[in-house]
Amino acid sequence: MRRAVASSWTQGALGAVLVISIVVSALWALNPDRGLLDFGSFVMAGESQERGLNPYAVDQRLAQSTGYDFGYEDGRGYSPNLNPPISLYLFRPLAEIDPEAARTLLTVASVALFAATAGALLRRYRWQGRPLMLLWLVSLAGFWYVLWLGQIYMALLALGVSAWLLLEEEQRPAFAGVLIGLLVCIKPNFGIWPLLLLLGGQQRTGLVAIAVAGVMSAIPFALEGPSIYGQWLAAAAGYERTGLPANASIIGTAERLGVAELGYALAVALVAAAAAFVLRTRPSAKDTSAIGILVALLVGPLTWTGYTLFAVPLLMSRRWQRWELAVAGAMVLPVWLNTTLDRATWIPSAEVVGASLMLLLALTVRDVVGRANAAVEAPAERRSEHIWPRQPRGRGGYATPSPWRDG
Repeated sequence: MRRAVASSWTQGALGAVLVISIVVSALWALNPDRGLLDFGSFVMAGESQERGLNPYAVDQRLAQSTGYDFGYEDGRGYSPNLNPPISLYLFRPLAEIDPEAARTLLTVASVALFAATAGALLRRYRWQGRPLMLLWLVSLAGFWYVLWLGQIYMALLALGVSAWLLLEEEQRPAFAGVLIGLLVCIKPNFGIWPLLLLLGGQQRTGLVAIAVAGVMSAIPFALEGPSIYGQWLAAAAGYERTGLPANASIIGTAERLGVAELGYALAVALVAAAAAFVLRTRPSAKDTSAIGILVALLVGPLTWTGYTLFAVPLLMSRRWQRWELAVAGAMVLPVWLNTTLDRATWIPSAEVVGASLMLLLALTVRDVVGRANAAVEAPAERRSEHIWPRQPRGRGGYATPSPWRDG
């Protein structure tokens, strides 16, 4: 009785904390005075593309005419659009629309997509259907971060989660590959996912994903010429904000610690280790996808808080124990602390999130190894029972006759 009362009080306290977090996050993320932030870079890219200018250059006059505002008081000015050239065909129509109205439409669409995605996950993982789980989903730092910046991550999340669910249920592997390919052509760091699927024996999904990503990426090359990729690569190479406190990747953490070269070396080593592990163990499509997604998040040069939403289906598919609860707690750490406090005050939320992603990867690897060992031991046990069948003894007991005994 006391344990039940204590559990009820604990759940009530957690629920209250999550509700407060949701309210504060909403006030922060939906503040009408926050500026266009990342959405402004999309407007600028669309305007530049429409006028025949470099869509990956920061034009101060365009920035002022569109009302663009990066939003960080760190003196580093505006930020360019870093999405691959195929994204420009999505942003070009923004040149004809009022930026504030367009951002509002994106916010509404993002909320709708997230609700649909969360609903699909709750239907698939029915054991997670608790009120606290719903509050946790709405409290996710990545959700509010996307709304604050005006980013396009929710559409990408819908692609990733749809592919994940199809592969987990072993349905329509080719269509899952199409969805992954569309994701990769917008966010190339997720290319690790189909490559690991290929190594793990899921050739159909992996090949389709790579083909779709390649065809989509070739469209701007054919229509705009090779210079568009040169402009994109130059903007990406010149980006100097990997050390911002919302970047949870290994490279971002290493940049903040002043050991950027070590970060790149660790990223390469992790990719190589993941490839070798998948090639040797040949996990299921679900486990391979989990490894691919987590490695992509950890080694990507830029893994902003919004990207961590891609780990949500991986976490929800598990039965939560203490380690899963630790990961869930890290994913709701309020990112607004690092954007509203003084720049001299550093909150290591990205380091905590990065460590939680590494922990989730370790749990996935542990499970794969455990299942592989069980599969090896099971035939040996069946052979043993075939040679020396267990005989009943007493009330439900069993005795295995020894070959060294008579008769």
